[in-house]
Amino acid sequence: MFDIRPVPLFSYDTSSSKKRARFVVISNLRCDSNDGDLDSDKEKFLLLLDRAVRRINRYIKPDFVLIYWHRFENDNKHTPQFHQIYESIRDIAAKLECLSLISPATQSLFELLPPAYKRDIGEKAFDDVAILDDRVTIKSSELSILLCDLAYNKECVFRVECRPALNPNVPCVNYEDLVTPSICEPPFQFGLIEVEDNDIRFYRQTLAMPFELGLVDCHIHTQFGYCAENMDAEKSLRLAREFGLAGVGLVEHSGQIYFDEKTFWEPAFLDEGINTKVGLRNRAPIFFSTLASYRNEALIGMEIDCDYAGNPVIMPSDIARCDIKLGAIHWLKEMMQVTPDYQAASEEFLFRLERFLSSGVIDVLAHPFRLFENWSEGVPDNVFKETIRLLAKYDVAAELNFHRGDQDERFVFECLNAGVKLTLGSDSHNLSQIGDLYPHIELLKRCGISDHMLSSVLADCSIKDR
Repeated sequence: MFDIRPVPLFSYDTSSSKKRARFVVISNLRCDSNDGDLDSDKEKFLLLLDRAVRRINRYIKPDFVLIYWHRFENDNKHTPQFHQIYESIRDIAAKLECLSLISPATQSLFELLPPAYKRDIGEKAFDDVAILDDRVTIKSSELSILLCDLAYNKECVFRVECRPALNPNVPCVNYEDLVTPSICEPPFQFGLIEVEDNDIRFYRQTLAMPFELGLVDCHIHTQFGYCAENMDAEKSLRLAREFGLAGVGLVEHSGQIYFDEKTFWEPAFLDEGINTKVGLRNRAPIFFSTLASYRNEALIGMEIDCDYAGNPVIMPSDIARCDIKLGAIHWLKEMMQVTPDYQAASEEFLFRLERFLSSGVIDVLAHPFRLFENWSEGVPDNVFKETIRLLAKYDVAAELNFHRGDQDERFVFECLNAGVKLTLGSDSHNLSQIGDLYPHIELLKRCGISDHMLSSVLADCSIKDR
């Protein structure tokens, strides 16, 4: 199963004067917890790998990914545990939108070697290398990646070593040593290598957020959600700390808290809103009592649904129990028609939105334009402008949310010009998504918002004394 043979990975256009490649290296060497819990170690590695794959696909888009997997203690390739963890790694790697190689690590090394240098030093040092048609090939014994048909000088040979960051300054003789730390060690990094002609650049991508920024992920779902994958409030808080967050908002869809799954997903509760009797299943008491013990570390609240009349779907007695109240319009009645009228849908959205925000219940409008992400023309201009005007009018913050679609600089600029504060939300339905605010911070950077300006741009979602 793990016999790796030399195969071409991707080829270059030899007629081009520019030769480029970018690829990623992920290592899990020394993925161990302080308490020696092997199951926890494996879960953590898989969670981090899933988080890395999501960023790789969406923002890095490399040519190739190498996953260097160091087997866990007491696992060997003859045990069911070994094959189980490999299958899990393979399932996650299958999500990659580029070529990939998974290697159980016996040697923590791969090399980049220009073919001209290889020819100079002869076959003795690298006697099992196969170069196929000027393409990238794999060296079978050490999983070397050879970038061929590139005009390198001899000095360009270097190796990237996957090993723990315990002693990263140990030199490697005759090589420029670029250490890829374990993805399991804070701040949870992996290597990104970019090659262009004679220029080789090495970067470390960090999955944790800089703690000094004091970021709060205001939109994390819980084990009470029908759409939650593996959520658990206690694990969420532990991961939030490890991922560098200053705080979190643990929230759940109000429609899922008050109604059964069938009623929610139809969605049969939007006609009468909170007064709906069919499918009523009020789990609010157990929701708040279960999460009460986390109030010193988290804002506890709801992502409040909006009924067809524009009313918040929340029981009046529960409003005061929420530390944070996100509001969201998840369905438009017009869009459920066989042939929807897009103009009518836009008018319905704005009508309900004004009623919703004017209720005084909502603190933050979650993913403001998600309903329009699949519209061929994008967000209608009148919807865009009127939404921001209403947010400013009713003093409601706007959430930056990249869970499905993207948000652009225009939205940030218009909100700030209108005096609308912003919040950051991962909209986590899986533990691997918690505190993944990388795209949010990158967007703000593109808008010229530096780290020291964040406090003036973001709404105050700090965990206050209770």
